[in-house]
Amino acid sequence: MCLTESEQKVYDSLVSTGKTNRELAKMLNFDRRTIEKYLERIYLKFGVTSARELIVKHYGGNNEDE
Repeated sequence: MCLTESEQKVYDSLVSTGKTNRELAKMLNFDRRTIEKYLERIYLKFGVTSARELIVKHYGGNNEDE
């Protein structure tokens, strides 16, 4: 998957910590709205619609039946 450097930071932080957008923004020193925009692009690239789906996909899970 081709992510920008900033998208990769957000992705790595999200999947390793599971933090909320507000927590990610504070941790990465970004505005919350910036985190939301990065996540929108990341979700689109991975074909998911939520942080939960992204984390499940990252760890190789399948949540289609949930």
